[in-house]
Amino acid sequence: MRLIIAFLAALLLMGPALARADAPGGTPCTTARGDGCSADGSVQVPTFFRGYATQGSAGVSRPAGTSTNPWHLSFKTTTSGQSPVYPARPSWNVAGVDYAVGIPRGQAPTLGNLHPSYLKDPAQIATDPLVNPRRQGENCQFYASNTAVPRGVAAGTTATPFPFALGGAGIYCSNTTGSANSLIFDGYNFAWNSTTGSGCVPVFLADKPWGAGAASTGATTANVIMRNSLFVEGPNCNIWGGVYQGPGTAQAGPENAAAVYGVAFANGATLNSFSFVNNTVYGCGGDALAGALETALCSASFNATHYAAGGIANWVTGAKVGVAPLNGHFLGISGGTAWIEFNAFLHMPGRLFDMGNVNVGNHTIVVANNYIEGMLYRQEPGVLFNSIVNSGGTQETITTNAPHGVPVGSHVSLVVSGNGAQGFPGGWGGTWTLQATDATHLVLDSPINHGDWTWGGSGNYGWVYSNFGHGELWNTAATTGGATFTGTISGTTLTVSGLSGTLTAGQYVTATGAADGVITGTISGSTLTVNSVTSGTLAAGQLVGGSGLGIPAAVTIVSGGGSTWTLSQSVGNIGPAVINTYDAIPSPTYIVGGSGNTWTLNRALGKIGPTRMAAPYYTPGVRGGITTYKVSYNTYLQTPSAWGYGGTAILWAQTNSNLMGVPLGTLTGSVDHNVLVSDLQNNARHVQNSYGVAFQATRLAGFAVADNYFDPTGQYYCWIGYTLDSGNGPTLSGNVNMLNPSDPYANMMDSYAIVPYVSGTGANSQGENGLAYNTRTGVLTITLAAPAPFGAGQRFFIRNGAVNAGPNYLAGPMTASGVSGATVTVNLAPGFTGVPISVTAGVTLIDSAGHPQACYGHN
Repeated sequence: MRLIIAFLAALLLMGPALARADAPGGTPCTTARGDGCSADGSVQVPTFFRGYATQGSAGVSRPAGTSTNPWHLSFKTTTSGQSPVYPARPSWNVAGVDYAVGIPRGQAPTLGNLHPSYLKDPAQIATDPLVNPRRQGENCQFYASNTAVPRGVAAGTTATPFPFALGGAGIYCSNTTGSANSLIFDGYNFAWNSTTGSGCVPVFLADKPWGAGAASTGATTANVIMRNSLFVEGPNCNIWGGVYQGPGTAQAGPENAAAVYGVAFANGATLNSFSFVNNTVYGCGGDALAGALETALCSASFNATHYAAGGIANWVTGAKVGVAPLNGHFLGISGGTAWIEFNAFLHMPGRLFDMGNVNVGNHTIVVANNYIEGMLYRQEPGVLFNSIVNSGGTQETITTNAPHGVPVGSHVSLVVSGNGAQGFPGGWGGTWTLQATDATHLVLDSPINHGDWTWGGSGNYGWVYSNFGHGELWNTAATTGGATFTGTISGTTLTVSGLSGTLTAGQYVTATGAADGVITGTISGSTLTVNSVTSGTLAAGQLVGGSGLGIPAAVTIVSGGGSTWTLSQSVGNIGPAVINTYDAIPSPTYIVGGSGNTWTLNRALGKIGPTRMAAPYYTPGVRGGITTYKVSYNTYLQTPSAWGYGGTAILWAQTNSNLMGVPLGTLTGSVDHNVLVSDLQNNARHVQNSYGVAFQATRLAGFAVADNYFDPTGQYYCWIGYTLDSGNGPTLSGNVNMLNPSDPYANMMDSYAIVPYVSGTGANSQGENGLAYNTRTGVLTITLAAPAPFGAGQRFFIRNGAVNAGPNYLAGPMTASGVSGATVTVNLAPGFTGVPISVTAGVTLIDSAGHPQACYGHN
C-alpha cells in the first residue's frame, strides 16, 4: 500500500498544478451522513485530498530554524512530511470536495458570460418585490455613488463618508420604519450593475427593524436573507469606511480591521436574524490557485490594470506591491442569530465576518457546509518613499520611490514609518488615511504639521505599508467600558458621586491609583517616618509609593500612628522625599446589588475614601447572554499565496473585545467535522505563530472541539489555544491529524489561559491576577482559567509573561513542581523584585527539546 501511495504521489508531483473547477456541476450525494450534502452548488474541488490542498508544502525541504516568538525556543524543520495524498481523510461528504457549494450551478456566470441576464441587476433593486414589496424602493435603493446618499460625501474629501467611503455604487437600506417583511436578496450579481458597469456593489443596512414579522426560526425565515448571489471584491468596495485625520484614531478605511467590503449592518441594528446561503464570494486575493473564471471576474471588477493573479513564489496581492485587494471583513453583522451555510468563499482579503453584540442576548450562530479557500492578502512589504512635504493648508504629500499601486482617487489606511531614516519627524509615524492622487503620490490631512522631510541621499528611506492582517473566521462581541467615580466605602456600603460610565452587579471595585495622601518623610528598612503631611490621612492598608523612589509596587502600611509607621516589607533607605499614599481596596471586592448612588459590596471593608475608584470589568462568575456557536462541516484551505500572520487562527472565537476585561458572554456549542488545512510555506510572508482554533476573552460552557480533520504542515501551527478567563475550557475528542492519524496531541490543547492581570492601583493585588510570585520563597503560583490537564513535571513557557521591574523571571522554560486543580506552582529562585504585569498570559506546553508539544512546525 505504501508503494502504491508513493507511486501516486510521484505522479501528482510530476504533473501540472491542479486547478479548481469553478462550475463543474454538482456531484450528487448517494448517502445520508448528517453532513448537509447538497448537489446544487457550482464550486467543487474533487482532488482536494489528492494533491490540490498540498501544492505549497508537499516534499519541500527546509533547514532547521529558530522562531522569532519570545515564548518558545525553536521549531522542528527538516523536510516536510506532507504527502500529496493524505493517509487519512474524513468519512463524511466534505463541502466543496464531495459536493458543490456556492451559487447554484444554473445561475453561475461563465467565462463567455461574466454577467448573465439571469442574475438580478442591483441597479433595479427598487422594483424587486422581495426587497421592496411596493416596487418603489421603499426599503432599499441603489445609488451610483455616495454623493447621492443622504449624508454622503464626494470622494477625495476627509469628512466621514456614509456609508460608501470610496465613492462607488452601493445599495443603501434606510427606511425610517424598517420593514414588516423579510428583506430577501435572491439571485443578485453584486459584481456588476447596469448603471456603472463592472465593480462591486456593497450592501449597507441602517439601524432599523428589518423583517419585523419574520419567524426567525431558520435560514429561510430570517429577518434579512441573502442567497444564490455572486459577490466580487473591487477597488470601490468599502462600507462605513470612515476617513479620519491623524494617527491613533479608530480608523475604518480600507486596509483597516473595521472595514467591511460586502455586507454591513449598522451597529445596534435591530436585527434578530440573518441568513447567507448558497452564495459565491470572490475576494480577489490574486491567489495562484485562482481559476480562470475568478481571474476574469476580478480583473473586470478591478478594471484589469489593478488586478493580477499571483504565483506561489511571488508576493501576495497580485504579486505586485500595492495591487488589489483592499483588506477588510466581508460581512459585518451587528448581532442576532445567523446562518452562514453552503457558500464558497474564495481568496478573501480579510476575515470572513465580524460579528458584534452577540453577548447581550441569547443567539445562535451557525457557520456550516462552506468551502473557504485562501484568506488574508496584505499589501506588503509596502513601498519606500523619499519625502513628505506640506502641499498647502493641512495637506501633506508623500512621494514614493516607485508606483504604489493604490488606485488613483482611493482612500487607504496605511502605516507611515520613518524606517530609521535620518531626520524623519516622529510625528508622522502612525496609521493615516491616505489618498492616491497619481501613481507615485499619496496625500493625507493633518491639523498639525510635524515638519517636512526629504531623503538626504544616504541611509534609509521612509516606508508606507499595510498593517492589517488577521485571516480567520471571527466571532466577537460587545464589551463594557466599566465606570469611574468618587467613592466612599463604609462597611459593605459603597456611595458614589461623579459617575462616568455604568455600574451594575458583578463589577469589581478598585482604587484608581490617584494619590490620596502626600507626605514628606523618610524610610529606613520597613519603618516610615513622617516629617509632615501635605494632604490626606495615613491609615493601615494604604499603599506607599512615589515618583523615582524605587519603592516596589505592592508595599503597604501595616500598622502605626502619628509619625511612625511600619511597612509590609523592607525597601532600604529612602528620603527625605515626597511620598504618596493610596487607598487600597482588597481583592476581590465587587458589587452584589444596589442602584443609583448607593451600592452593596460582597465584603465589609471598614472606612475608605472618599477617593477615586473604578469598576472596570466584570467578575468571572457573572454570566451574560449565552451564544451557541456551531461551526460544522466546513472546508478551510489556507493557500501558499496567502499571507501567514502572527496570531492568526482559522477560527478565533471571543465574546469580549477588551483584552484586559473579563467576558460578559458565555459561549457554548461546537467546532466539529471541519477540514482545516494550512498549506503555507515558511518564508518572509509567514510568521510562525498561529492556531487552528483559538478562544480569547471567552467564557466557555460545554463547548466541544470534536471530529475535525486537520493538516498543519505549512505553518508553525498550534492546534487549540485559549486565553483570558475561558470558563471551564473546551473538550476535545475525535480530532485527527490527516498526516498522522495516531498523533497523540490531536486532542490536546496547546495553550492554557492564565486569568488576567487588570491594572487597579498598579500593584499586584487584583484577585483575578493569575501570576503571583513570593519573593521570599521563590515560589511562582499560576492560576489557570480552568483545571490543568497535566501534572507535576510538565514543562512549559508562559506566553506574554512580563514583570514591572528587574529581571523577567517569567521568561524561559519552566517545570511544574505541583499541580492542584487550576493552580500550578513553580520553584524559582527567591529575591526577584518585579511584580507580574502580564495582560494576556497563557501557559504553552513544551516537550523535552523545548518545542511546543501541540504545535507542529513542518512535521
